[in-house]
Amino acid sequence: MRHAKLVLNFIRFAILSKIAFYRNVIAKMKGNPLFPNPDVNLTEAEASIDALETAYQKALDGNAADTAIMHQVEEGTDKLFRKVAAYVERIADDDDTIILQAGFNLSKDPSPRQQPILTVEDGDKPGSVILRRKRVPGSRSYIWQIAVGSLPTSEKEWTTIRATTQVEAEVDGLEIGIRHFFRSAAITPDGTTAFCDPVSRIVQ
Repeated sequence: MRHAKLVLNFIRFAILSKIAFYRNVIAKMKGNPLFPNPDVNLTEAEASIDALETAYQKALDGNAADTAIMHQVEEGTDKLFRKVAAYVERIADDDDTIILQAGFNLSKDPSPRQQPILTVEDGDKPGSVILRRKRVPGSRSYIWQIAVGSLPTSEKEWTTIRATTQVEAEVDGLEIGIRHFFRSAAITPDGTTAFCDPVSRIVQ
């Protein structure tokens, strides 16, 4: 019998969703006899979640320094929960039920997981990224938008960088070491579709 694997899809969650996910993992694992000696101290992991939530609230005003701190805390918290996930997978030893009891997701679900509409990869040169998205049947072209530093809270904070007839676009001249957010919409005979969920990446 082929067993499912624990997936690290939580790394791609938006910060608020990530905080909720991590808190659920802590709640399910604390005091659970299935997980007697986690590789990461769960109290330490919980403190890291608290720090991430505090940093997120401070970064809401768009201050660049606060935003940078938020992403540093986010990456540190992600690292801790990667270790927690590795521990759970080791304890589970291919038992899907144990993985679910720890609050993590499986590679197979009753309903198939959807592939992301938009992906972002490092480009061939510094300060560039390659955007790829799912094709929309009947589409004539695609709109690509960007935001720098923090996730926009209003539509006017998004900047359209280009429109293409292809499902791929390379963007260069970006500031290295800064997190950028990207999204895309398709132009069809019936009009412009809704923009996909934003995807972020720290430009290299």
